[in-house]
Amino acid sequence: MRWRGSRWNDMKKDEIEDGTWTRKLLRYGDAIWKTMIVEENVTHPRFRQARFVLENGPTILVASSELKRVVAGTKRRGETFVPLRIDLAARTINGQKVEFVVSESS
Repeated sequence: MRWRGSRWNDMKKDEIEDGTWTRKLLRYGDAIWKTMIVEENVTHPRFRQARFVLENGPTILVASSELKRVVAGTKRRGETFVPLRIDLAARTINGQKVEFVVSESS
């Protein structure tokens, strides 16, 4: 899997495989991981969970219901893009408490 940037053309190539949507992220600031997602990926009927692979860090699995809740409560840039800020220490996404599984990357 290759790194995907935050550009719209790259996000269009993100795919859901076996119900899991995967996105690789770069660190932003101290303990915050930041990305922009396309809402269509989160609302797709096959979407069951998101896998965020953090560069030089752990992998986070978030259930679709949790991410859909965050997306619904997040202000957007236009109607398509949804910014996400993942804070591992606070266990939040966009300031909302979220249940997720953290595993160390190999």
